[in-house]
Amino acid sequence: MLYGIRGSILTLDERDRFLKHHVVLVDSERGVVHGVLPYEKALEHRPEFIVGGRRYLVTPGLVNTHTHIPMYVFKGTPIRKTGFEWLRQVWAMESCLKPRHVYYGALAGPLRGGPSNGFT
Repeated sequence: MLYGIRGSILTLDERDRFLKHHVVLVDSERGVVHGVLPYEKALEHRPEFIVGGRRYLVTPGLVNTHTHIPMYVFKGTPIRKTGFEWLRQVWAMESCLKPRHVYYGALAGPLRGGPSNGFT
């Protein structure tokens, strides 16, 4: 069965292309992507059904869309607890953060696991 996933597609390929109003056609019997086409062109392949819509964003699976890098502002803070008690204390600290703290924490922290920028 051929089905479609409709939306604007963030490819995460080598050029980080962003394809507006496209459809990912999936062959569910073979478990493969049949193609990525503009919406009108995808309809020519007569998918069984299409999920999503013009205002949806389609991203590759298992893409981590969050980061802990703003937590850099807490680096070196001793928390001598374990398990849930540790987590409660970290959450209490995080609740005090304002947008500017997150911004500067992100600037100060090392990017993508690479070398630090001099703050470590």
